Amino acid sequence: MSGDELVNLGHLVAWLNSSQFNEIPGQLFVDNLDAFRDNLEEQMMHKGFGRLIKNITKKIVAQLGGPAALTEDDIAKLGVLRKGLEKDDVKEMTREARDELHEHQDDLDVESAKQLFESRNERVTSRRKRAATDYSSLSADYFLGLGQTILGILSAEITNIENTVFEDIIGTVSEISGWDDAQLMQWAAKAKSVWGTANTFTSDELLLLNNFAKGFTKEELNSMVFSSDDVINSFGLVSGYTADQAQEIFKKIKTNSAVTTMSGADLLRLGSIALGMSTADINNINTEAFKEVVSQFGKMTGWSEGQLVALKEKTVAAYGATGTWEGGLLSTVNVIIGGCSDSEVQGLEANDLQYISTEAIGALPPNKFKLLSAEIIGQLDAEQAQSVTDAQIAQLSQDQKDALVNAEKSGDGDGDGDGDGDPGVDPDNGSIQSVFGFISLLLPLLCAQLLI
Repeated sequence: MSGDELVNLGHLVAWLNSSQFNEIPGQLFVDNLDAFRDNLEEQMMHKGFGRLIKNITKKIVAQLGGPAALTEDDIAKLGVLRKGLEKDDVKEMTREARDELHEHQDDLDVESAKQLFESRNERVTSRRKRAATDYSSLSADYFLGLGQTILGILSAEITNIENTVFEDIIGTVSEISGWDDAQLMQWAAKAKSVWGTANTFTSDELLLLNNFAKGFTKEELNSMVFSSDDVINSFGLVSGYTADQAQEIFKKIKTNSAVTTMSGADLLRLGSIALGMSTADINNINTEAFKEVVSQFGKMTGWSEGQLVALKEKTVAAYGATGTWEGGLLSTVNVIIGGCSDSEVQGLEANDLQYISTEAIGALPPNKFKLLSAEIIGQLDAEQAQSVTDAQIAQLSQDQKDALVNAEKSGDGDGDGDGDGDPGVDPDNGSIQSVFGFISLLLPLLCAQLLI
């Protein structure tokens, strides 16, 4: 394979099987890194990108002598391929390489970002010859400069942050995702130590909490004042509440606005808080308001089986029996198909599969997914097949499992479950799909020729 051929393949290298991929010399990627990297940066939304990045980065790092041999220049040149660096890579890097990586720390995943913080902090500690960093003496600029590597701060150290510094940084650091439960609880405790009990927080203070809202108890959340639409919207943008937390937030919101009077805009504003609705709440939603929010509800995961049933019944009330749902509506209801009855699930046809998302497949309760015939399961595309959960697989017959394995190997999935988008589809030019579709059909033959 030549360098030009590698660059031209771009993200389609994700379609190579592991043995074919391993045959490509690592030096070929290094020699053509600039052009290949630039091509990848234009293709980040294509399916297969997540696995591609990790595999390519691993090969390049090995070719350059391993993580410990990476230079500042290497880190800078990696570009989008920095997304493929892993925790152990960061741990082995030199100080200079880590300093350069810190300039691009938004490219890192949570674990790699934490390792970068820990490694750089250990270096500072060693240089200053003291046991730990004195966080009470550090400025807001220090913490804000950490970016997402602040995820590496020990939960016990959060309380030591000076109060005025906390107030200067909370609105920014609370927007970072990836905090563990202990850290969230400490951030919540710090907020209470600075602002008082949760029921006294002002709207301006509540707007600064973002992800830190998850560090409060359900009782504290219920005590907060949700009289502002902006506050409700802010809390609704947070993902990862426990069921109890979402329920208590919604209960508090209902004290100001009954479900029957909520408009579509009110329901859209709820965001993830809607997961705290009871089945009775769902039944009480105004039909016209429901039509405005059904698409958003259909994209949300985390609904209980009872909630899904209630949402399906509400959809039937709004649009008619499930047997009349056509492709567009199937795409809209999305995960709500998890509330379909046994007979409704068994009524799904192969032609319906193109409208059913991977999220909807994974949201089907195991006792419903097992009702799909082996023939239907075998016609899932690779990405849909890879979204099937272990709990769903456990209830399948051997024929169904065999069909699922064949579907997983159907040739266009990336196997990493990251939902990177459709293969070869430019969102600004749908016609390109047919071009990449043709290329993907020719890829096995193309790869065989290129690897000679």
